[in-house]
Amino acid sequence: EGLMVVNQLPLEDYLVGAVKAEAGDKMPIEMLKAQAIVARTYAAYHRRLNAAKPYHLVAGTANQQYVGRVNTDSPAWTAVRETDGLVLLWEGGLFPAFYHTDSGGHTEDPRVVFAANNMPALKPVRVEFPSQSPHHAWSLDVGLSDLATALKRGGISVGTITALRVVERSVSLRVSRIALVGTRGNATLPGNEFRRLIGYDTPKSTLFAVSIDHASARFVGRGYGHGVGMCQWGAFEMGK
Repeated sequence: EGLMVVNQLPLEDYLVGAVKAEAGDKMPIEMLKAQAIVARTYAAYHRRLNAAKPYHLVAGTANQQYVGRVNTDSPAWTAVRETDGLVLLWEGGLFPAFYHTDSGGHTEDPRVVFAANNMPALKPVRVEFPSQSPHHAWSLDVGLSDLATALKRGGISVGTITALRVVERSVSLRVSRIALVGTRGNATLPGNEFRRLIGYDTPKSTLFAVSIDHASARFVGRGYGHGVGMCQWGAFEMGK
């Protein structure tokens, strides 16, 4: 009932395109090498996990970004070659080695974010480096009507939103559960589900505080992404 176009190529060649897409060319080489190891581990894990499928990875945020062919003078090639074959292991085996843009100062336990049985018990840690990330601190106003519309599309209908309350936070202080109070009912959602429904780029992370100001919800937060695994901007500082 249609066509499926699959780009098939050696793992290490794929990896260069993933490192280039996820980290670019301007990061310190040691950061790019760390990115290569994490991205290789992630790819190798999914290659094994999806061995019976027509393809192993999606070239996008569902798995890893991928730009295709990369010029030979790109430092992404250097990073991949200098880490040739290196992967991370958890209890002797491959695992989904996640990474994200900016931890906001503290990483997160993957079991808090991803509802799957195969998540490793990675301890959340404080990132002991100052961040130059443009996403380290942010604020955002979202209209209550826009918020209600986005939630309704996801099957959560509470009418006009009158209050948003953080019910529970994780060890890293990310929002674990948030309560929605509306004119037609109430609902309580996991923090990551709330972010997914209103758009991953709306609140950049679940490390936020929220209040209602007239017709808007005001978010003030830190970091960008789910916070699990390697913090790319923390790795940038370490690489320097």
